[in-house]
Amino acid sequence: MFPNFKQRILIICSASIGAFILIFAAHALMPKDASTGIVLLNANLGLLPALFSLLIYAIPAIVLALLCSAAGHPYAGLLVASFSLLVLAAAGGSPEGFIWSIESPQQYLTLIFETLIWLALFIAFLFAIHITRPTLRKKLEHVPSLQTHAPDFNLFVNFNSNAIIALLLSAGIAGFLTNNLILSTATAQSTCSLILAFGLAAFLTKLIIPKTNPLAIFLSPFLVAIVAYALIRFNATSYPTMTALYIKLYQQDFPGMAIALPIQYASAAVFGSVLGYSAGSSMDAAFTHENDADPATT
Repeated sequence: MFPNFKQRILIICSASIGAFILIFAAHALMPKDASTGIVLLNANLGLLPALFSLLIYAIPAIVLALLCSAAGHPYAGLLVASFSLLVLAAAGGSPEGFIWSIESPQQYLTLIFETLIWLALFIAFLFAIHITRPTLRKKLEHVPSLQTHAPDFNLFVNFNSNAIIALLLSAGIAGFLTNNLILSTATAQSTCSLILAFGLAAFLTKLIIPKTNPLAIFLSPFLVAIVAYALIRFNATSYPTMTALYIKLYQQDFPGMAIALPIQYASAAVFGSVLGYSAGSSMDAAFTHENDADPATT
């Protein structure tokens, strides 16, 4: 993603600074009952004050992410922002807090609405990159570390049937892997499993469907999250009461992808998706270059 050493240092420093500042927002986002796991709709301050606090603390991460996208590859900003949010999600603690705090499996509807909120914030951030990148690149054109051959940011075009297939494929692979990797409510397991599952899914999807809009792959975490929570909310036969849910959870007969919280999908899963897509793009480019250089293929 970054072809030179200076740009690698830039993204690492930006992600570290953004995460260090954003982590201080954790106290404003914690649930009303002082349990673990960040859910904006259950924040002690209320939804709007919690969103305001989140955005205030996120300003440094957002600014640095926009600068990274302008100075290098456009998806570099996604890495900075998602990593910063990942650290905040980890600071919020285990998803177990939400599970123990609800009185009915029907309250998983809260997580579906929460996912839609994170999806809206994600789209808004992508749009901010889309708007600011051309201007920032002009202002940074004399900076020695600027990646001069970085591609344009065109995520909002060509979202066609090919992209929809890529979205479903990536979500299907990631959902299957997440379901089998997350076996407990431990924060580290959810985080690492999401990065691995969505990274591998994005990598494979990019190789299978190389000519697709990457936005489709980056949206897959939100689709998986909504499906996961819907499996609990609208399955009264398997989850009629919280007692039945607890039994299935501790017998490891509970969908692993329904354990992770929306903030973890918006951070760890997106982070993994960008890494996987970047790795797939590099391999695809290597294959293309090798075929072009091989006389037998011409």
